[in-house]
Amino acid sequence: MRTGVKVNGQPRASDRFHSSDPAFTEILGTPEKLTVSFPLPDPDDSLKTSLELWGKNAVLRCWCADTKTAHRLTKDGEVIQTPCTYPECQQYKQRNCTPVGRLKFAIPELGPGLFQLDTKSINSISALMGTLAMFKPIPASQLFELYMVKRKNKQGVFNVLQLKPIVQMPEDAPEAPEEE
Repeated sequence: MRTGVKVNGQPRASDRFHSSDPAFTEILGTPEKLTVSFPLPDPDDSLKTSLELWGKNAVLRCWCADTKTAHRLTKDGEVIQTPCTYPECQQYKQRNCTPVGRLKFAIPELGPGLFQLDTKSINSISALMGTLAMFKPIPASQLFELYMVKRKNKQGVFNVLQLKPIVQMPEDAPEAPEEE
């Protein structure tokens, strides 16, 4: 699952959701909004966050999930643990090490299975975390609308992922009285 496309080999932001899953594309196309649920009741399991430094050839060189312990890949291919110095880390200050959020969700319309949407936008990560934090635990029956809103800053216009709970009325709820 992704929110960007490649144009002439270069990544470009999109205001639609894209997937390489043929069933997704056949049924939903490239929607602007998705109705999603979270089968995992703990919001921390539905949205995993970390700081990551990627090297050449898509090699993950360093990662930290708790801003305390960094896992670094040595030149010998060994993974060592060192203190994470975020936000003072030089790699972070140079924007080589970036925040990453991985949102895992189901799309009820497509049946069983999980999708994952990765984002490097701190704005999207914060917005998603804020909404999910209101639901501890996340009820399995709770549906959400996943969509993007445009924001603007000095560098230009960018998209921010948003989650909005969908209010569901119980089937046996009484009808509203008619106005007189």
